[in-house]
Amino acid sequence: MKTRPLLLWSLGIVTAWYLFTRYTTQGKNIMQNITDAGLQLIAKFEGFSEQAYNDPPGSSKWSIGFGHQIQPGEPYMTQNITVEEGRKLLAADTANAQAVVRSVITRPLTSEQFDALTSFVYNIGGGAFKAGTVPAKINSGDFTGAAETMRKYINAGGVVVQALVDRREREAAAFA
Repeated sequence: MKTRPLLLWSLGIVTAWYLFTRYTTQGKNIMQNITDAGLQLIAKFEGFSEQAYNDPPGSSKWSIGFGHQIQPGEPYMTQNITVEEGRKLLAADTANAQAVVRSVITRPLTSEQFDALTSFVYNIGGGAFKAGTVPAKINSGDFTGAAETMRKYINAGGVVVQALVDRREREAAAFA
């Protein structure tokens, strides 16, 4: 008679484990958010502009604040913004980059790694990140390979830009 409760208990544990592994976001960074240090990192590398600027130079794209790309219908082409308004735009814009990191990376990350990847995605764009090899390398545990690949994203308009070299070195350091 004592074996029946033990059998039911064992069956319950096995069922719970199956349901956990099948229906949870096991291994995902679903609850991870950028830290204040991560936001400051992006703000430092982007720099602040109170007025719209051509980004990249010679393109049809325009940015303002801490690298916010101005979208059609936004009033920023004709008005200046404050640093506080720039920080609000940065927080909203990094929400998109964070969502990309959460949706693509399956390996658990440290806060520093999550911040670095969010900065990287914020700068190169979610589409380029998803299409590149960095996510696959991170997901397979090849952090060194991911860092080496991140360091290759240093060109703007076909020219190596020292600010991008510095940024990539800082972002890649989280995986070295």
